[in-house]
Amino acid sequence: MDLDSDYISVWDNLDGHRLIAVRGTQGTGTDIGEDILVGITGSSTNLIGNQLLQVMADTPQDTVVDLAAHSLGSSLALQSYGNQTIYDRIHETYLFNPAYSPFLRGKTDAYEKDTSVRYFINVKDAVSMGRAGHKAPRNVVYRSDGLGTAAHKLAQWQGHTSYQEPIYHAPPETAVHALKQTNADLFKREFDDAEQIPAEDVRDGSSAVPPQQTAPVFDFGDYDEFNYETL
Repeated sequence: MDLDSDYISVWDNLDGHRLIAVRGTQGTGTDIGEDILVGITGSSTNLIGNQLLQVMADTPQDTVVDLAAHSLGSSLALQSYGNQTIYDRIHETYLFNPAYSPFLRGKTDAYEKDTSVRYFINVKDAVSMGRAGHKAPRNVVYRSDGLGTAAHKLAQWQGHTSYQEPIYHAPPETAVHALKQTNADLFKREFDDAEQIPAEDVRDGSSAVPPQQTAPVFDFGDYDEFNYETL
């Protein structure tokens, strides 16, 4: 759409949400200069601030706006958050392989306690390992996979297919105990199948559950009662 620029892309979802995506380094001279600046000072220049303000001006106030950024893009986005108008307008922020300075704390460190900012960090990614020794961000996903540049690629976060081994697969329903039935389920079924008590018995104060329909009693065998006075 016409709100896109060299660094950002704007996407409107079918549910009405708007997503702003901020790209990472693509090798241009500006990118490399910003990368060096982040590495030395922990912060970038406010390169995309005016672009984001333009997007906000074009976005209806009742539209939910999220922002996702990768690598250098995470620094550029957080640098723009110095403008309160931009920060207040963003509902959730997703930082993939965020860039940290190995020398001092910067913008990426500043939002670690903000629960609306979600960090996605590969501990094998040198770009994000400037945060080594920090406390974990309040809202973070860690992974440890890939070597070299593979640990920095955005594709690693694109669902379980990006992993060498599946994260989790639900058992097939044909497997034994795939869907376990609780005692409460069994008791409810027995009650539903039981003959209903006549209305006059209920009026007399009788229980709505037939006497024979009681919860199962388990026999744990012979055991000594625990002496709580020894605690």
